[in-house]
Amino acid sequence: MQRGVRLFRYLAEQANRGNAVGIPYGDFIAFLHGKGSFREVAGRNYLPSDGGAVIELAWSVTEANGGRIAVTAGGRTIRSGMDTFIWASRPPYDRPEKAFHNPKCTLPYSHADWKAVFPDGLRRMIKPGELARLT
Repeated sequence: MQRGVRLFRYLAEQANRGNAVGIPYGDFIAFLHGKGSFREVAGRNYLPSDGGAVIELAWSVTEANGGRIAVTAGGRTIRSGMDTFIWASRPPYDRPEKAFHNPKCTLPYSHADWKAVFPDGLRRMIKPGELARLT
């Protein structure tokens, strides 16, 4: 969990500096386990059906941090959780619409609010060197 909390705080700090940085689902799991890929953790490629477990872990990281972190960009402030920063691995690095309508957890922001803080065309994935500094 400590690795996840460091990652969460780093990503929130970047967002507050105007840098829209996220991490792919599978890479989040790999980072938590100190591995280079999801395959090294699970012995197989990441599947869409793994998404629920990834989000559950992200919620645990948010809780281990002591809660959500406010991030402000684009004239909006959202209360981010670790799940706020887990994005699709291909451009435009979006989040699925169902992420904003999860029956287990009501997010304190809308998809439009999220896009204001993390605008299309400005989102990028965290680089390996950035991750290495967080270990």
